Amino acid sequence: RRFDLYDNVVFNDTVTGIYADNSGINHVMVDTDVRNGFTYYYAITSFDYNWVKEAYAYDSIFAVDSTFYIDTLGVDTIWVYVYDTIEVTGDGPRPIWFEGGKVGVSSVARRNPGDYIEPGSLTVTVEKGSERLASLMSGTIVYPFDVGVDNPIYIEFLGPDTTTVYYDTLGVPYEVLGAQYTVYIKDVDKNIIDSLMPNIVLGGGHFVHEFTPLSGIAAEPMIGTDELPATIPMFEDVEVIGSYPEELISVDNMLSIIPDPEATHYDYGFWAYRGSDYEVHWIKAYGSDSVNSVVVIDASYGDTIPYKPFNNTDSLKHLGNGWCFTWHVNFTNVWSRGSHDTLIFTASGSPPVTSRSLYINGGLVGFTGGITIAQRPSEGEVWIVKANTDYLPASVCGEMRVEATSAEWATQVDELRVKVVPNPYLVYNEWQATLYSKRLKFINLPSECIIRIFNLNGELVRTIRHHYTYEPAQGEQEVTGSAGGDEWWDLLSDNRQLVASGVYIFHIQSDVGEQVGKFVIIR
Repeated sequence: RRFDLYDNVVFNDTVTGIYADNSGINHVMVDTDVRNGFTYYYAITSFDYNWVKEAYAYDSIFAVDSTFYIDTLGVDTIWVYVYDTIEVTGDGPRPIWFEGGKVGVSSVARRNPGDYIEPGSLTVTVEKGSERLASLMSGTIVYPFDVGVDNPIYIEFLGPDTTTVYYDTLGVPYEVLGAQYTVYIKDVDKNIIDSLMPNIVLGGGHFVHEFTPLSGIAAEPMIGTDELPATIPMFEDVEVIGSYPEELISVDNMLSIIPDPEATHYDYGFWAYRGSDYEVHWIKAYGSDSVNSVVVIDASYGDTIPYKPFNNTDSLKHLGNGWCFTWHVNFTNVWSRGSHDTLIFTASGSPPVTSRSLYINGGLVGFTGGITIAQRPSEGEVWIVKANTDYLPASVCGEMRVEATSAEWATQVDELRVKVVPNPYLVYNEWQATLYSKRLKFINLPSECIIRIFNLNGELVRTIRHHYTYEPAQGEQEVTGSAGGDEWWDLLSDNRQLVASGVYIFHIQSDVGEQVGKFVIIR
């Protein structure tokens, strides 16, 4: 598997087989296609892939102290050390890549102890922001005893920041509508532990970033925006707490158009869409005797939306994260008239600039009544602008609590299910690498137990103390694969003598129960 640091470089080099897809760096990988008792080897490597600028035209060559300099056309000056001739080759940038050395580690698949109780599933609670943000959150429990309802982690999505400059594989900038997203991972005390700030093209889809495990959880938030439909109503309804007639408010005809760099008009503010409901509080502002402005609050996230003189143009799209009054009622034409922070109630000027809509973070709330507002809202009145729930919101303006119940050890079990594998043990089996490395395995053991092995005469052959976190004494070597609910036996007695063929009895003694069983050795 390959993972690329999110740095806005996307390419697929068919010659070298190297690709970068901005999928983020995965810190944890869970391999489920394994067989118990076998050793698996894993290695991690890193690489860097860049374009090196070559001279492709020059207008002069001169020497200073036997060092030749090339004065190029259209590229930076480069220099080389030569003493007799100089040659310029190539017709532009060339790729160069480096790869780090692979360092392998080994791991042996094994079963969990018989008295092990797995942790609960991850639960995601949205503490601030749209409830639909929970669908953007997943994760993997990698340290089961570190998780707990009293040890949660927090994922916070900050508000988006618009950006316009992206680069192709040759480092050439091109313009496309997108935004910078900021994601924090916090500990139980809400201290910021790590962060990510990718730039993502609007409508480019979500990508999963896996943070370094914290509190036993490798959090995997989805970052970005879902693919865009052709049109979408930003808001689905407005509830009025006050006397203003709701039939004089319109939201169903306000559509967002897919951004297209070649189009002449679309919703330049859609990048600021949160998927939140908003509270619009009508007030008297700037010494006015009449209601003439608003305070807009994100009802889900809790922050106050700032006023910004957004105009649906390319040059002002960075002001899309805010509210304003506008004459325009949709995004299907170029906004030719400026926006304002006070309600213009009656028509004036030529052409008139009456407030016909309230813009909020990529959407419009329309005032019906032609070129004039049919009725002025009352002071203290509140409009609840409800978001459309058909479109998955971007990873912005929200905080989620992620937790799970901790793994634990059972104080008792209904029945121990210890087995010996292979049974019967044959002189050759697939676990036995050589003729001299004989071994079989006890599986499904309790986390702490004593294994006693007897022959049919009742004579004690071997005693093995099993601990789920095997810690060798000083000077001893740890036995690979001894942790968990498995334990190897090398077919040697306590006197270090190889046992003979025959039937053997095992006895398991533990705090959670006992078990007696038998197995056969054939040599």
